Amino acid sequence: MSTPYQNKPHNLSNAPDGAPETGYPRQEAAASPPRGALSGRSVPALTLFLILAATVWSFYQLQPVLLFGAHDATIFMSSAQAIAAGQGYRLPSIPQTPVQTKHPVFYPLVLSLVWSWNPHFPANINVAVGVSAFFACWALIASYFLLRNLRVGIGLSLGIVAFCGLHPLFLRHAHQVMSDIPMMALMLTAAVVAERALQPQAGLRWAALAGLVTAAAVLTRTIGVTIILAVVAAGLLRRQYRSTLVFLMICLPVAAAGLFWLGDNESLQPWVDQGGPGFRQTWLYYTSYLEFWKYNVPNVDVFLAMVGHNASMLVVSVVMYFLFFSLGGSLAAALVLFPVGAAILAGIWRQGRPHGWKVIHFILPFYFGVVVLWSHGEYMARFCLPLLPLFCLGIWTEVSHVLTMATATLRARRPVLEKALVIGVLGACGLLAVTVVTAYWQTRGSVVENSAAQVPVEAEKKELYAWIRTQTDPSARFISSDDVDLYLHTGRQAMRPIAFSKKPSYTGNREALEQDLSNIFDTAHHIRATYWVSSDWDYFWLEDGPEIRDRVAQKLQDFPVIFQTARGRIRLHGIRPTRLQP
Repeated sequence: MSTPYQNKPHNLSNAPDGAPETGYPRQEAAASPPRGALSGRSVPALTLFLILAATVWSFYQLQPVLLFGAHDATIFMSSAQAIAAGQGYRLPSIPQTPVQTKHPVFYPLVLSLVWSWNPHFPANINVAVGVSAFFACWALIASYFLLRNLRVGIGLSLGIVAFCGLHPLFLRHAHQVMSDIPMMALMLTAAVVAERALQPQAGLRWAALAGLVTAAAVLTRTIGVTIILAVVAAGLLRRQYRSTLVFLMICLPVAAAGLFWLGDNESLQPWVDQGGPGFRQTWLYYTSYLEFWKYNVPNVDVFLAMVGHNASMLVVSVVMYFLFFSLGGSLAAALVLFPVGAAILAGIWRQGRPHGWKVIHFILPFYFGVVVLWSHGEYMARFCLPLLPLFCLGIWTEVSHVLTMATATLRARRPVLEKALVIGVLGACGLLAVTVVTAYWQTRGSVVENSAAQVPVEAEKKELYAWIRTQTDPSARFISSDDVDLYLHTGRQAMRPIAFSKKPSYTGNREALEQDLSNIFDTAHHIRATYWVSSDWDYFWLEDGPEIRDRVAQKLQDFPVIFQTARGRIRLHGIRPTRLQP
């Protein structure tokens, strides 16, 4: 039997915004809202604005101006200072001021505008923090458009954006003047623009714009090359050859110029070779991710151990975006981590399959492939942060699917035992949901508390820096775990004592750790440092941090403490390079 809609042309362009193209007939436009009433577009825009406002308010609750000092953040700021001063893209905090060849140039280039606006440190931290807040808002707006591009409804899109913006991990990395959030903003924007560029009716200007945004992402973090691979794969599968070619013609030269035309440190290599093994590996840490990776992964056994470690950390990190609480023993972890991780991936697959795979879906496997091979698995949660909106969509889709199946089972004529099993599963899921919500609020509270607790620590560092500025020679060199922060506050060059090998984390073999401790003085000896800063929180980022701190303290006992802060948690040792022996 025919329906009234058969044999009528379908007008797909009038489907509701974000809805699937179902072939329904054209509907008459709704009457214009009365003057002064909110339009259909203004409500989502107002809601998004309120989400951004809440995110910025939460952002400043963490006191980012007072807590500036994360190692990568200080490196970005010092390199930006060199750019603004016309010295080129360099590491001015390190003796010999090498060319910055570790971090790409885009984010420091943005921060160099901060130094041009206000060349006085630490007063210009306010402006740098404002730049971080700007990128945080950009990342959330890009998340919204990405979700709408994936045919997600307005309400759900806004809900996911709110979850991301108020997520403790998002806020923690946004307020540290780091490249994580700028990378998220650029990656998601590149995915949205590239998707538009690969539509059959799109003009080539969209492909050119996608190339520029992707190049900016690559020049923020080199892992942005995964975006290039994803766009090329999507373009070839869709047979959009012209758009793909234009994309590459714009992206590759810009990215290559930023990565390879800034210079190198070949002229410093003879000086580097004169240093001991501890100094040489530390030099690699400052100047080359790839070379430091080679040092940490010297053979196949370590490589396989690293891949296994990173793969497990990847699962843990993605799942813990949504759990917020400790899982206890390995059995509890296995019962929760892998089912939830599988649910996230299944939800991404289930949501994307009916509408076709988008550029962001192509990015996912390439991105995962790179981070699993990287020798910094402990930062996996940071690395995967740009994909947080996609993970949120995946878990929501799969949970909705499971609830739909459970409801259908309960309504159907099924055996009592089967219904009882479904009710038990729903009860367990409900209990997990309550636990997650409770843990989320506790985590948010702990982030704010930890931020407040860090303020006295930063004040204690300022006490040390004030003494250094007035009591030491400007040419004096220092050893400090907060080396670049020390440079920014005092103008004195400094380095970390050693970049510890990551091999013990992968293999459990402590031989590399013992070797590093035996070479702990190599850097100080080679740069002829005359001061060594030690603190109660040195090496906190390392798995064996407390033991390393105690072992180094024992080695420093022969060197006098010439200054310590009022609370005694930071000490300044006077050292003589000729006496620095293992």
